[in-house]
Amino acid sequence: MGRLDPDFSADGIYAGADLNAMRKAFDAACLQLGELAEDRRVRQAVALVVTQNYELGLRQRARLVAAAFETGRTVGRDVPKRSLTFFG
Repeated sequence: MGRLDPDFSADGIYAGADLNAMRKAFDAACLQLGELAEDRRVRQAVALVVTQNYELGLRQRARLVAAAFETGRTVGRDVPKRSLTFFG
């Protein structure tokens, strides 16, 4: 499947089956992440990985979930717990 506009004339238009596949991969990765998935930045990173991999043609659900999970885990582990202060 893929984009309905292969020339990228419209931004982000996908067929229903593609959206459903990406949603399932996103949900599965978030489920595996557990509490980390409660962080908005983690969910954004997971969504970006799923959509970017899908755009590149990498559509095997297990691989999408694995890549999204690893990214989400990394982002969740490295997110500052409080705001950063810069001195200069």
